Amino acid sequence: ELPPQLIMFIAAEQADFVGTEVLNALDNTGLQFGAMNVYHRMILTETGEKSLFYVANGIKPWTLIPEAIAVETTPGLSLILNLPSPTSDREAIHDFVKTAERLSFQLGGVIKNQNQEVISQEELSAYFAMI
Repeated sequence: ELPPQLIMFIAAEQADFVGTEVLNALDNTGLQFGAMNVYHRMILTETGEKSLFYVANGIKPWTLIPEAIAVETTPGLSLILNLPSPTSDREAIHDFVKTAERLSFQLGGVIKNQNQEVISQEELSAYFAMI
């Protein structure tokens, strides 16, 4: 049975992520700034555009307002996927994990689970096994 929410973190290892680099990485992974002042993976459904999952700042107030983050740094990003998703959960989880991997690679960070522990390749595979 799927949990109601999957959460992953992209954490900076040494120095905090530079805001402009965060914005570039979010853009490069096709995420869009939107509701709640965070970035979303938007998908088209039969009932219009829906947010599949979102990426928030790892620190309060969690927002990623482009003008603000451009002049700030952050120790990390949070990725949140609510289930069931507006599309196939298999596709949603796949996109969620791939996006986390791409953001982590672009920023030079590490992916952590909801307990703030670095995620192993086995754990990432376990996400796919849930589907």
